[in-house]
Amino acid sequence: MAGSRFVLIGDDLTYNLQYLETANFSFQEGMARIEEDLTWLGMAPDEVMWSTDNAQAHGVAAEKLGLRPISRNQNKHIALGTTCIRGLSTTALQPADYYSAWLTACRVVDDHEAGVEGFYRGEDLIGERQLYDYLARQLRYNPPAQEYVPLLYRETEVQGRKESKSFGAVSIRDLRAAGYEPWQIVQTLLWCAEVSLSERRCGVVVPQGYLETERVLWHPYDVQAVRYAPQPVPPGYPSDEIAEAHKAAMRERFKLQRGQCNGLQDG
Repeated sequence: MAGSRFVLIGDDLTYNLQYLETANFSFQEGMARIEEDLTWLGMAPDEVMWSTDNAQAHGVAAEKLGLRPISRNQNKHIALGTTCIRGLSTTALQPADYYSAWLTACRVVDDHEAGVEGFYRGEDLIGERQLYDYLARQLRYNPPAQEYVPLLYRETEVQGRKESKSFGAVSIRDLRAAGYEPWQIVQTLLWCAEVSLSERRCGVVVPQGYLETERVLWHPYDVQAVRYAPQPVPPGYPSDEIAEAHKAAMRERFKLQRGQCNGLQDG
């Protein structure tokens, strides 16, 4: 949101519980890399916070909500007096612990303490939307606006997995080392998003060869050329020529049937 502060919150709480994928570097180094990459892309955070800095506020919120915090040795959270949110905290694609009511409450508290008024997340996290909003209202917070954006996929990914660090995806740091400029990455992603939307894709698809490290290949973004281009015919639907031919055949058929009916009435 233009004119607002950009707050980067490090989820070291979930990392310490080992619910996040680990890498060959510490969480602190990982946060430093994220901040550096965002700054290089022109999105430098105005403030960096850590989830564990709000540990006391987490405890107060858990007591108000009747939630018992989970630990590394406890596989499932215990919810006391919050049966109405049961079933909202998990999706078929995500581990239940990561979406526990207590961890979601911690994220609600973190955003409140940081003064967050709105955020963007990937569509794979949409399963937490209702739970997040419910817990924020129970804590008498003003829930921030939530927007969920399509996931990024490689056209060559045969298993349809999203572009993710967990699956060895090409990182911003890799693209930077390969010679890409920030504006080339941003424009290419905008172009991919527009094309994917016009083709009715369920996510943002990066065509083969683009934004890879073997060579610098990017695409300029022109909203007029993409957004207002003639829309392709959706798969499974007839083209305009076939549709018009079908309509003409049906009109002739109705004329013939009407003539037969009139002939029977005259007889």
